Amino acid sequence: MGLLALSILVVPPVVPHLLAFRIPGPSSRPADVVFVLSGGEGRITGGYKAWVSGAGKDLCILGAGRNVKPARLLPSAASLPPQALARIHVEGWSENTLENAFSAKSFVAVRG
Repeated sequence: MGLLALSILVVPPVVPHLLAFRIPGPSSRPADVVFVLSGGEGRITGGYKAWVSGAGKDLCILGAGRNVKPARLLPSAASLPPQALARIHVEGWSENTLENAFSAKSFVAVRG
């Protein structure tokens, strides 16, 4: 009886972890876009570092505020060549997670 009770407590929490073994790992190819949701300390810098290291072709910063230039968010962006700077996109209308999701969806839909 004690073993049955123990298995009822232990087995259910383990199931999602066992199922996760079937999920493939991240691709070694760069993503099309690195999305960064503004609002948390270090998010934009972390996203920028991932983008610079080749994690994605474009960098899209969501919820940064209207008419904000990349150089204001990323001081090191000022030294980027124009081709790289053109791949940084700053979106300023979204103000919460749901609006960030709609903005990201729109960004992807426009670019295919």
